Amino acid sequence: MQPRRLPPIDEEHSIQEINDTIRFRMIEEIIPDQFTDIIIADGCATTFVEGQFQFVFTVNGNEPDSLWRVLSVHTILTDRCARIKFCKGVGMNNLRVILANAPTAEHNDHLKNLVQKCVNNSSSPLVAACAVLLDFCSRMALQIVLAQGHGLAQRWPMVDFRPVADHTLDILYWKGLVKAATAKRPASPSNADLDAAPLTSGAPPLMSTETLSVRLHSHAGKKPPRGGALFSIQLYPSPPPELLVLYPTLLEPLRVPTNLYKLSAEQVLLGALELHAASVLFCLERKLVLGATVPLHLMTGEAVSVVRSPRSFRISRMDSSGQAPLEVSFEVRSGRFVVLCLVGARSRLVDSAVNQLETVLNTQCKVQLPRASEASIFPSHVGGGGGGTTRMLALEFDDESVVHKALAFALREIVAFELTCFAASCANVEVQRHVQINWDKYINFRQQTGNSIDSLSLSPHALFFQIVRNKESSGYLVVEFDRLADMESDIAHEDDWVRSPAFSLLQLQTSTIPCAVQFFQRFPAFRKDAIPMPPTPPASITPPSATPPSKKRKLAVDVTLPFVSNLFLHVISLCHERIQLQHYVNFARRRRVKIKYAGQGGTALAGVTTGEQIVSFPFPDRIPITPLNIKAVHGHLRKCGGFEMCVQLVAAPFDFIIPSSGTPAPTSASSSTSHSATSSGNLIFRYPHVQKFQPDNPLETFMAELITRVKPMADFGVKLQRTLSAVGRYSSSSEGIRDHFYVERADPFGFVLACRTSNPKRCVAAGSTADNLITYRVTIEYSSNPNSRFVLSSSHQAEHPLLNFIQTAFNLHMDSAQLLEALERTTIPLGILSSAVSSQLISAKCYRHDNAQVHIRSSCDHASFHAGLYFKSLFLTFFDHQDKLPSSGGPASHGGGMGKKGGKGGKGMRLGYKVKLPGEEKGYYAEKSYGGDDKSFVPAELLLIPRSQNHIRLTYADRCGIDIYFLEVSAITTNVPVFCHESSHD
Repeated sequence: MQPRRLPPIDEEHSIQEINDTIRFRMIEEIIPDQFTDIIIADGCATTFVEGQFQFVFTVNGNEPDSLWRVLSVHTILTDRCARIKFCKGVGMNNLRVILANAPTAEHNDHLKNLVQKCVNNSSSPLVAACAVLLDFCSRMALQIVLAQGHGLAQRWPMVDFRPVADHTLDILYWKGLVKAATAKRPASPSNADLDAAPLTSGAPPLMSTETLSVRLHSHAGKKPPRGGALFSIQLYPSPPPELLVLYPTLLEPLRVPTNLYKLSAEQVLLGALELHAASVLFCLERKLVLGATVPLHLMTGEAVSVVRSPRSFRISRMDSSGQAPLEVSFEVRSGRFVVLCLVGARSRLVDSAVNQLETVLNTQCKVQLPRASEASIFPSHVGGGGGGTTRMLALEFDDESVVHKALAFALREIVAFELTCFAASCANVEVQRHVQINWDKYINFRQQTGNSIDSLSLSPHALFFQIVRNKESSGYLVVEFDRLADMESDIAHEDDWVRSPAFSLLQLQTSTIPCAVQFFQRFPAFRKDAIPMPPTPPASITPPSATPPSKKRKLAVDVTLPFVSNLFLHVISLCHERIQLQHYVNFARRRRVKIKYAGQGGTALAGVTTGEQIVSFPFPDRIPITPLNIKAVHGHLRKCGGFEMCVQLVAAPFDFIIPSSGTPAPTSASSSTSHSATSSGNLIFRYPHVQKFQPDNPLETFMAELITRVKPMADFGVKLQRTLSAVGRYSSSSEGIRDHFYVERADPFGFVLACRTSNPKRCVAAGSTADNLITYRVTIEYSSNPNSRFVLSSSHQAEHPLLNFIQTAFNLHMDSAQLLEALERTTIPLGILSSAVSSQLISAKCYRHDNAQVHIRSSCDHASFHAGLYFKSLFLTFFDHQDKLPSSGGPASHGGGMGKKGGKGGKGMRLGYKVKLPGEEKGYYAEKSYGGDDKSFVPAELLLIPRSQNHIRLTYADRCGIDIYFLEVSAITTNVPVFCHESSHD
């Protein structure tokens, strides 16, 4: 029997009816928000959740109560087309782990049956189906993250990926950063207890209180979050809300992906570590620094500045340059604090202080986790606002004072190093970190005088800057960064004063070790507006009056010094003033004179002062200093150091002649102190603050110099004025004065005698002018080291070999008239003689052939005879090298043998040259070697030997010589013949 044939069916019409039915039914159903797309075609509906799964279903009939029928369910991990679309940019390692955990066909069939069962039993079938599929993808995502975490175990040994339940995964780290539980605190669950803890439907698993952690949990039957996140992330403990307001980008790495292919355990781990590290640094900064506005302060009182970032914060003192701040960061791999400073590589002390601070932070600073009951409360989502304050991250110090002291000590060492570098670049400042000090004698002295001894101590970390060095003592500026300076009185605004660092002035006796204290004074706090801040000129402008930089310190003009450096320079100036005042007081006490303040130092501008004090005291009566009559001595307390004193005379012992700007300055050793005289008759003494052999009190040097140097010069000045005033030449004007010496400068520190005459060389020479005149200058000064004597120096030293003889004779007779007579008899003739000999030597034709005659003619003009040039004896007989010099009785033997070059071991002055002149490379000169032919003239053999203050000898190769005497004017006649001698040598 054959079955009955079915009637024909219109498939397209039937499919269209089913599609319409599905559309009508879905209008009545609740559509989950997670569905990203719904496609109705071919009698079925296909829904998508992008990046997770695909769900296909239809209806069993046309009736309104027909059930939904699930046709297929699969995730994107099993869809090849979806893999190509969603796996772009995924690393191969992560891709392998993801595909290894993809569901199989059996899993898909089981999931399909489970979804069908939930759809049949639910009043909202689409919502129930979506919840099941989302929960499945969420659990699968946790499984993938766990598998990826196992692969990170080798690189992150301190991190533990621990599944707490089938729907929760905890990532534990930084166990050593958590504070250990105490006896009074309830026991916290351990990691082993977390696995064995019973799970109830209403309570989440307990959080570990031994480590910091981040929890990843699936939806677990709860309402899935909006946006399609695969799971939820919570940090334990929660970060401070203020941190997330400052740095909202910290949450970006913790954004949960909606794509299964974008899962990355390392990204979640790094995001949690960075956020917790930023939270730890944020809490640490709030515990170390007080205040919210500038200036901030440490717990120890120092004003600091802080520069924040998510990964670190940099802290530096307000009085430092800020170029080398202390940087505190957190190493996320090991969970330890890291403290760095750039100058630690240059300073062992800074590096030690930084390492000490790092050790203190890692041992004293711990994270305080909530109690066990509080830990059971699930923390808030990182993106959903803050929870209670009990669940937020908090830091605790085992000993707060240790941490604050370590931080303050490290910052002090940084500022101390910067100040040390600045002081080392300053001239005449020596930096020392440790000085052995003996306080016993000074304490006994203070007790005997009834003064307090409470503050007679220095910090072990004090800096010693040696600013004054004497024979027996030294002055130090002591800087203590760990001490606050005392206030002079009660103040209302403490921020207007500088109390740190504290400065002290210390004077030590350096002849013994340990050094005994001679003087000690602490400086009070300074007002900030009283500290001079030098303006910074533009880089292209250099002030002409600016002090040139020393060899040790060459700073650019556009460099702005830090506050502590300006304060250091200001205190050094105060120390110099105090040291100078102490020397003046000691001198006045020793000499039994009264000292008083006399106002402030003036300047060239009317009404403008230097701001430096002037002290005055009378000169001791028991010290004879005639012809000087001193009214008072005024001491200028210079801020730059050194000593400057003005000796006020009742009347000048002689008329001072102040040199003009064009007059050459003296070149002797005594001129290095820059002493000077004024036109009003006062004497200015200036001494540098550092000398090689500086006594304990430089005023004693002033007294010695006044007695041993200035007094003899004043005596000579009186004689010189009497001598030259008689002939009308005690004047600095040279009008009408020729061939005679006149005074160009006259004061107790030096005399300059000048003589203008015709230029015998007819060339540009030292002292020559355009009017064909030349000026010879003789400087007279007094030197007390090593022997007290007058010192003469000439502007034409090479043309006056008799100046040393004249100086010796002058120190014996001390007669100004005889000195002037000797200078006038020798200066001009020696200049003429030097000109004549030099012109003959430079000539390239100075040689003779065999049997040639030699004529020596005088080229002296009338001025030479008027000055007194006279040839006493002439001996030009040539002899062989084997011949002996003439014996006594001959004219050439007068004054001793010529072979000794000056007598008594003295050295003569060679006038010739040792090289060939231009044109002597060929001809006769090329055939005859210098010194090898008796007939050739060797200029190097010419020797001028001084014999006395009016006698010189001109010799040639120990063969011949001329004795030249300088006579008085009255002994010379105008008919003096020209001496000539002819001789031949066979």
